[in-house]
Amino acid sequence: VICLKKKVLIPAAVLSIVLIVICVVFFNKKDGTAEVTVSQTEETATTEAASVSFSELIFSTRPQVTQEATTTVNEIRDKNGKLIELTVGEARFLYSADTKTLTVSGETVVIPVVTNYWGNNVEKIVFEKGVKVIDEAFYGFKKLRTIQFSETVEEINESLFYEKKSLEKIVVSPANKRYYTDKNGNLYDSTQNMLLRMPPLSKQSEYSLPEEITGIDRYAFEFCENLKKVNIGEKFTGSIYLVFDYCPSLEKISVNKNNPNYVSDTQGAIYNKSMTEIYAVPSNIEEFTFPSTLESVYNNINYPLTGIKTVHFPKNCDYAEEVLYAFQNLESVVVAKGNKNYLTEDGVLFSADKSQLLYYPPMKEGTSYKIPSTVTVIEDFGGKNLKIINIPDNVRFIDTAAFFNCENLELLTIGKGLEDFEDDGEFSFENENPFLNCKKLKRIVVDRGNKHFKSDIYGALYSADMKYLLTVPANSGIKEYTVPDSVVTIVSCFVNCSSIEVINFGSSVEYISVGEKDTETVVGFEGCDSLREVNVSPENAYFESVDGILYSKEFDSLDLYPPAKKGTTYSLPSNITRIVDFAFYNNKYLEKVFIHKDIESYHYSQFACDDNGLMFELYYEGTQEEWRHVEEYDVDHKIYYKSKGF
Repeated sequence: VICLKKKVLIPAAVLSIVLIVICVVFFNKKDGTAEVTVSQTEETATTEAASVSFSELIFSTRPQVTQEATTTVNEIRDKNGKLIELTVGEARFLYSADTKTLTVSGETVVIPVVTNYWGNNVEKIVFEKGVKVIDEAFYGFKKLRTIQFSETVEEINESLFYEKKSLEKIVVSPANKRYYTDKNGNLYDSTQNMLLRMPPLSKQSEYSLPEEITGIDRYAFEFCENLKKVNIGEKFTGSIYLVFDYCPSLEKISVNKNNPNYVSDTQGAIYNKSMTEIYAVPSNIEEFTFPSTLESVYNNINYPLTGIKTVHFPKNCDYAEEVLYAFQNLESVVVAKGNKNYLTEDGVLFSADKSQLLYYPPMKEGTSYKIPSTVTVIEDFGGKNLKIINIPDNVRFIDTAAFFNCENLELLTIGKGLEDFEDDGEFSFENENPFLNCKKLKRIVVDRGNKHFKSDIYGALYSADMKYLLTVPANSGIKEYTVPDSVVTIVSCFVNCSSIEVINFGSSVEYISVGEKDTETVVGFEGCDSLREVNVSPENAYFESVDGILYSKEFDSLDLYPPAKKGTTYSLPSNITRIVDFAFYNNKYLEKVFIHKDIESYHYSQFACDDNGLMFELYYEGTQEEWRHVEEYDVDHKIYYKSKGF
């Protein structure tokens, strides 16, 4: 029995209605046919006489409450608990393990995250006759090779194609009045005269936009690894924004000279007609020169540009910082002499007065680099080949993300002058760990004359007053680390410390960041694969540790269940009413977790063990009805209810 993530917000009138779900399973022992009959209230649809030929079935139905209406989730599993059929509202999903095909039916279809249960196995999705609208789609299905649309499909949401890197073929019924494909499997919308998608694994190396096509959907060529050349005709007037992202082999974009809006140059880049704005640059060329006519970068150029090694900027350029993020493997930056905004020296970009080091090319050769004595601010110092970085006394501020690409950095020395790590102009010791991606960092050494920072005997970095621990080097080799009593804030300082087994927190710690994982931040103890025990000083007023597990002092919140803590079973103490997001993150031993029904709220991320969701079985003391307030849902996770007899 699984539960779906949704927020509960329904009218009071609906709340007054009690949902009654009666499941009757008649099992024919002779032929192995299970007849499933479901009767429900008028709030949900009724399913009758559904017959499935399996030796044993597990069937469950659950009302899913949303802001608009009640949606019923029905599941049919085989005797091993494997999901074979799922109904969400009017959409029905049937998976065949033999053909690795997911067949979808229903008039309006939303492919929810629950279908991730089959995600790593599905190679083909078929939208049957009757499907009209494909509204939203879960971004999974990493092995999907074919998508097939029937003649009734009238609307396709672009999310259906997100992250489908293995897609080889798109098939549309010839009878479909809106959508069609060409001989190479490229998908078009006839009502908008638009190219919607080229399959990422299409073997096409050169593509010419048909004359009648005037638009290209964003991400149309995303992950098309074989695409080398694109020819755009004179009638194309649509947007280029995000069209050529993740095209690693692209060598040239050619625009017909009669096109009224766009022009291409000899380098294969595309611009507006007057070449004052640039829209896309081929990724698979070694060198690129921005033209002197260029005045701005339109909505950012395509990303990432992995093949280009050297980039040249003209004398009048003032936009270099806006585009350099896209060049992932640059070795050198060159700015024309006389530029009033920038200068380059040995391939490194500086402000014109050389007071700011603006950009250090990620693939620049050399394991060390001497920072000029004129530099007071470092913006981007992400050299992937750098092993040793010495910050001289003249440097006062460093951007928080400056060392993000320093994946081989082993030793960092900090001079007397550094005052803070800058984060968009805001100076605070509470900023995120500046060395999150420096997994080989062994040691940080701070000059004793520095008035703002200190380092300890293990090479960890602190504020001078020892109230803030900024980072413990990921590759320090430390197995047990004791945080001094003076420290009040712990943000992400232990990220990727793979060797640490035990952390001891002092009496003054007031804040420890554990969860809040999203696209911009990380889980507080992510990468601490060996962490088995967390201890807190008995004198601490904010946290408590019991058996190596971190709780709030009031003992009403579970904050961290260590990733390497052994034991296959955990029962949530009765006093705990809150579980911090990602409290169980990356634990590799847990198999069963028991929770009581007094938990205030439920969220799948509270129990997530990795980025794929929940890895253990969850046993809930309450009833299935009481569980309906769950906000997140992953069908690959089993939830057992006491009312069902666990």
